[in-house]
Amino acid sequence: DSSVISFVYRNEMGWGGERYLGESGARSFNPQITANSVNDIFVVWEDRKSGYSEIYVNTFLKEEQAWKGEIRLSEYSKNCYNPSVSSYFDDVYVTWTSEEDDDKTSIELIKYNLYSGQSSEISKAS
Repeated sequence: DSSVISFVYRNEMGWGGERYLGESGARSFNPQITANSVNDIFVVWEDRKSGYSEIYVNTFLKEEQAWKGEIRLSEYSKNCYNPSVSSYFDDVYVTWTSEEDDDKTSIELIKYNLYSGQSSEISKAS
């Protein structure tokens, strides 16, 4: 399977150029999108460049009219899939399903900080 995720935006000056998300090119799946209170855009997706599914985020900064660069959010050597993203004012929350060592799954919830690029786990349900 191969899939490419692209993003095009429009501002006061017209349409921006097409941007491809996921540096691996053709192994990106299940994109989800949200915006914060200042209209920065957050795109999360599942990427399989390492041989298993991981969750990534990239942010389009409205003021700078530029992408921040992709950041891996998941920290596992097992599959992580079905990402979802939402925001509340400037807080961005990302969830996904993770495979556990005992062949069970859990749902991860993290809070992503745009300014530091850091994420912190809020909850995990098995």
